[in-house]
Amino acid sequence: MSYDPNEITPEWEPAAWPISQSMADVQKAGFDQRSMISIDWSSIDFKNFPKDGVFGETKDWLMSVDAAFYANSSDEKLLLIDNTYFGWPDPPRWGLLSRLAGEAGSKWVHWGHFPDLPATWTIPNA
Repeated sequence: MSYDPNEITPEWEPAAWPISQSMADVQKAGFDQRSMISIDWSSIDFKNFPKDGVFGETKDWLMSVDAAFYANSSDEKLLLIDNTYFGWPDPPRWGLLSRLAGEAGSKWVHWGHFPDLPATWTIPNA
């Protein structure tokens, strides 16, 4: 299913706007793939932040992207964004970032924003 930029409150929207339709479709496909995986998210504890960071990322960087939860899949490191400001005209509440496991210096890939968590995902204290 292709992203429709004319929807008022879409179930998913791409990260970065404006974005080409083809790039939005790539992000949507990546999100859809990850939304079918069962993921038990862990909270990022900013009050007792680990010395080595989370996936090697600093507290300041994680806060700057509104990362709130993290998880490992078999081949990826995942960050779940809980946007401080969300809802129209801002992006929906949640966002997803990932990068390949074992590639600490690689760039995070953004898989878009969405108002509701997939049913296959569990966050603490939900």
